[in-house]
Order: sequence, then C-alpha cells, then structure tokens
Amino acid sequence: DLGAVVLAAVVIQGVYVAQGARWRLIADTLELTVRRFYALVLGGIGANNVLPLRVGEVVRTYAAARLTGTRFTSVLASVAVERLFDAITVIALLTLGLFTTRLPSSAVAGFGVEKIVTIAGLAALAGLVIAGLVVAFPLGAERVVRRIVPSEKLAYRLISMIEGVR
Repeated sequence: DLGAVVLAAVVIQGVYVAQGARWRLIADTLELTVRRFYALVLGGIGANNVLPLRVGEVVRTYAAARLTGTRFTSVLASVAVERLFDAITVIALLTLGLFTTRLPSSAVAGFGVEKIVTIAGLAALAGLVIAGLVVAFPLGAERVVRRIVPSEKLAYRLISMIEGVR
C-alpha cells in the first residue's frame, strides 16, 4: 500500500526532526540549528544501520564535536542524556504495558517481565542519580575517582572526561 509507505516515511522523518529538536534543547551550548541537529541525527542513524553496537551514536557525537569545536566528552554527555530520556520513556511504556496486560511469569528468556523492567528501571535511575551527583558535586566525584582508580594517569583521564561531561 503506497499510501501507508508514504505515511510511514513522513512520520519517521517527523520523529527524526523531533529528535534533533530535543537534542538541540539538551545541547543548547552547541549553537547549531535544528536542521543541523536533524542532519547529525540522520548521520548517526545511517551509521547505526551499517555498523554494529550502535556506533552511530559515537559517529554523530564525533561529527557534532568537530562541527562545533566542542569537547567530544561534552557532546557525548548530551547524547547520553538524550539516550537516558529514551530509556526512561521505554521503561515507562513497558511499565504501562505491564499494568494493562497479563503476561506469563517467564515471558522473556525465562525471566519475568516485571523483574526485567525493574532491573532496567533501577539501572536508568542509578545512571540518573550518578550523573546528578557528578554535576552537583564535581570535587567529590574527583576524589572518588582518585580513591578507586589505581593508576594516576587513568584517574587524570577519567577526571578530565568527567569535567567534559559536566
């Protein structure tokens, strides 16, 4: 059905434009237009289609960093925040689905769906809390890294990355 194909193409492009606009709100310091963010999103999606392990996220991060002269880790942080919002949305939709349907107790690979959603939700929440703590207490995060990382060189690089993310 050609009409359905055209409608699907229009809807998915709308989703990509919305994703570019959302990323622009998150990464407002990059000073790019929504159109440029849209192009970066499309580049990342294209790379995800041909490269393994969602490398497209790294591709669009690298492209945005090169385009704007911004630190790679700073752009990566904006992509991570965007992905975190996606994860929270998916978990919320899964939770809604759990409350509105009855699934067998071992519906996914022998695990209960409730357990999987709970673990995913707790992981997303832990990521959000850790990110919030790093932003709120950067010196404390630096002390923790210096305390737990045995190599001074590696600790310095991690602290530099944290500063870029913050």
